[in-house]
Amino acid sequence: MKGTDPLELIAEGRAKLAVEDRSGWADVALSDRMSAVTAEFERLGAEVVRLTAEWNARGAWGADGFVPPTAWLATDGRMTRTGARRIVRSARHVARFAATGDTLADGRVTSEKVELLAEAARHREEFYERDKELLLDLASRLDARDLAVAMRTWWMPADDDAADDDANDAFDRVHLDIANGLLGSELAGFLDPHGATVLANALDLIEPPDPTIGPTTGSELPRSLSQRRGEGLVKLAQHYLDTRAGEAGRAVASVSIVFTPEHDGWLLEDHRCELEGFGPVVRRPPPRRMGARRATRHPTGTMGPVTPMGGDGEDVCRGSVEQCQPSLVRARLMPRTP
Repeated sequence: MKGTDPLELIAEGRAKLAVEDRSGWADVALSDRMSAVTAEFERLGAEVVRLTAEWNARGAWGADGFVPPTAWLATDGRMTRTGARRIVRSARHVARFAATGDTLADGRVTSEKVELLAEAARHREEFYERDKELLLDLASRLDARDLAVAMRTWWMPADDDAADDDANDAFDRVHLDIANGLLGSELAGFLDPHGATVLANALDLIEPPDPTIGPTTGSELPRSLSQRRGEGLVKLAQHYLDTRAGEAGRAVASVSIVFTPEHDGWLLEDHRCELEGFGPVVRRPPPRRMGARRATRHPTGTMGPVTPMGGDGEDVCRGSVEQCQPSLVRARLMPRTP
């Protein structure tokens, strides 16, 4: 069996790739290797979808006591629940429509495109079956972005009766996952079309494009759309908390800072402080770029001196924030329990 099992061969190739010395390679050779590795990465992803289709159809995940297959993948498959849901959805689509599975197997379409096809086919399975040759031809010729546009064009007139089901399904799928990491958190989720449009419009008003005049290189470059929307989302949340504070007539903490009592907790000058719900944070924030409209938000609990504020027996502090329009970031100070 050794040397013939596909997984053993993959593992052997991966081990050789990991120790490959590419320091003396020419740029062209390095690009060729990059292209080849990413192509194989995609093909492995396709096989994950095809394998999941067989595994899910047999209900093999139930042997370990997991009820839904997504729970198994999130645990044993070591992936996020969002990623697990996408794979299972694509796998069920491949299992139902053999022609899609064939094009995935021979590489005519990628796993990313199958995900788009599966999404469009929800509640429109009979129309997908009718138009599968056309849709698979489009998927084999278009890139993922153009395919998404084409699928929306097909999806709208395919079945008006399914529109209400789609709207309800989209609303039921609304979610937001926040995964804390070493330096911050990653956000992933889903919004229905109306909710996504409302949020995007609000964020773009809160953080409009930076002026384009000035330096074109270095740290003063204008922020990207995703950077502006990320900072706008935090400002939107802070505005809500500030509004609640005004309605309540008292300070409302944005975050809770856990500090070490034996040190000067009010100044937070030691490294041993953390944000409740996130974890340890560094004492000093990283440098942030400043522009004509650029607002620098220091992570609360890492900005140095803070001043305690009273509030119905709670220890609440107010941190200084460097912004074009100064605002408050309020934090509740909590002693660390032994």
